[in-house]
Order: sequence, then structure tokens, then C-alpha cells
Amino acid sequence: MQYNGGDTDTQLELYRKGVRKLLNSLSRKPRIARITSTGTGGTLLRLDLRDIGWDAKKWDYLVARYPYAVEPGSADAKMLASQSGSAVVQIRADWFAFAATTPAHYHFLLDLPENVAGLEHSLGIDVDANIRNARAARGAIGPKRSGVSDHVLEKLRLWRQHWGAGPPEPPPRARPRPRRICARRR
Repeated sequence: MQYNGGDTDTQLELYRKGVRKLLNSLSRKPRIARITSTGTGGTLLRLDLRDIGWDAKKWDYLVARYPYAVEPGSADAKMLASQSGSAVVQIRADWFAFAATTPAHYHFLLDLPENVAGLEHSLGIDVDANIRNARAARGAIGPKRSGVSDHVLEKLRLWRQHWGAGPPEPPPRARPRPRRICARRR
């Protein structure tokens, strides 16, 4: 954010909030990480990578792709580099926002698996058990053709979508529901 010298304090605060939100969205930690402003005009943001669940491998992954890296020149930058174990101790927020949100980098930083089954497994979701035990909530939306909806949503512990294939089979019931028989009075 060093090139935003002409921006107002309100604009800079908006940028800081955006970067904080992005960093926290790239975390699987249950709590929001505290990211503090420092430096002249609060244009530097400081965080402990462990607060967002990252390790040196994730930082090194980003730094290896960072095109603006320079050797630390100041005594403070050299001290930070020696303490952190990384030659690059700061990156530009605009580059980070661009790079971290591209699919390949986003998936790496969040440790996302290759498919939905892998995601469900990593989150500890047993889809079949949830359906068997009637813990899945389902809903269908979209125009109906022959009684089949275009879009089905399932809530298991995350929302899952099915497009164009019609609704999945309903969960089996433990016992059938009794039918109501209504007699007409004359």
C-alpha cells in the first residue's frame, strides 16, 4: 500500500479492512485473527501466520511467486528476515489480494481437497449417515419439468448442490407415516 500516499485515511482504512477480511477468509481457524496496523500512517499490517493457521510452507509458497521481492535493506528488515527465516518479510497487499484469490493459490492456502468427497471427509461429514438418520435438510428450486426440479440443495453441515439431475432419493424412514383417512359427511 506504499503507492497509496494520496489516499485519505478513510480509504486506507477500507483497504486495511479488506486485507484483514481476506486473510481471515484464507484461514480455517474458528476465531478471527487479530491483524494490527503499524508503520507510518498504518500502511503496514502485521500478523502471526499461526493465527490464521498457516505455516512457513504456505508463506514460502507465496514468496516463491512474488514478483516484487527485494533483499532486505534496512537493519529492521534484516532483523525480521533472520527472525522469521524468510528473506521476504513483507508483500504488497494489492498483489496478495490478486494472487491469493486465484483458484490454484486459494486451494493451496486453504488445503482444499480435489473433490467434494474429500472436502466432506476433511470436515468430518458422513453424508450417507446424515441421510440415513434424517439429518439432511433438502429443498428444490427452479422450474419444474415432469415433476423434477432443476436445482436441489442439501444441507448436511455444508450446502451441496445438484443441478439438472432431479432430487436425490429421499432418506429412508425408520417407520412409515400413517395415512390420514378423511370421511366425507353428507
